[in-house]
Amino acid sequence: MNLKNNKNICIISSGGDSPGMNKLIYLLAKGLKENFTVFVGKKGFAGLHDDLISEVTDLSEYEKRQNDAGSIIGSSRFHKLNIHEEHTKRIRDNLFKRDIRRLIILGGDGSAIGGEVLSKLDLQVTIIPCSIDNDYSITELTIGALSAKENNQRLIYDLNLTAKTHDAINLVEAMGRLWPWLTHASVENLDPLLVIDNQNFRRNRTGLVKLIKKALAEKGRYDPVIMVQENLYSDESYRWAKEQLALELNIPLRITRLGYLQRGAPVCEQDLILAKKMSDAVIDWYIKNPGDDSMHIVIIDEKENIKIRNRSIY
Repeated sequence: MNLKNNKNICIISSGGDSPGMNKLIYLLAKGLKENFTVFVGKKGFAGLHDDLISEVTDLSEYEKRQNDAGSIIGSSRFHKLNIHEEHTKRIRDNLFKRDIRRLIILGGDGSAIGGEVLSKLDLQVTIIPCSIDNDYSITELTIGALSAKENNQRLIYDLNLTAKTHDAINLVEAMGRLWPWLTHASVENLDPLLVIDNQNFRRNRTGLVKLIKKALAEKGRYDPVIMVQENLYSDESYRWAKEQLALELNIPLRITRLGYLQRGAPVCEQDLILAKKMSDAVIDWYIKNPGDDSMHIVIIDEKENIKIRNRSIY
């Protein structure tokens, strides 16, 4: 694949959205347009498959939305990509017919896996990790994680204050899928009664109640918050735990799922700064490496320095 004379780049956001995506999209499109023809794919991989690809000619809407959460170009979840399957080849063909050989993907670890598949079909792929889950092991932070954390801390602090008024306990469920980072980060500013993640949880409703009773028996002073990672317990388990605590201990248990408030969280200042640093690094890399056709991932180290790694994700 000879990329030196190819000036077409496509940007997509894929999978679950995260705060800060719009900032990246705007800055990338604005900066790259000076040296490249920039396209966007609507609704992630699904949009590439359905040929929802268009050139960016006017940046005014992107500029207006740059500090909003969400993604102005949309996102979606799509089939797992495989180089031998027709829907993967259709994505490649839709890009190739516009002479697009470079693809920038904003998304989580699942999107990175899809990008790695496409990189084996003569596409140069760059991954910018965007996820409230902070679910990349090779980077300290993903865009959106800090915004979700800050928003959760504000919401849980408010829940904590009202729970104390009524001698109640708040059970709060956070997103994170298989990664417990957001669950723990959301209560860093408090001393919660209990934090339950996929490493320390007990299965079923009985196990949940046992964990709560044990924490109540062992902990002295605490903030009346139980933080739980998503997908560990069912609604029925929560209802049963609420009934048991009321019946046996006369303690009101309030259940709160933060849900999509986390994805739509206000974009924090640090995420805006990181988005600027990452977009600058990507633009600079494309200008200085016009013929490099390998897959890259943009990472943030422990000192928040931006690095572009030439490597496979997994």
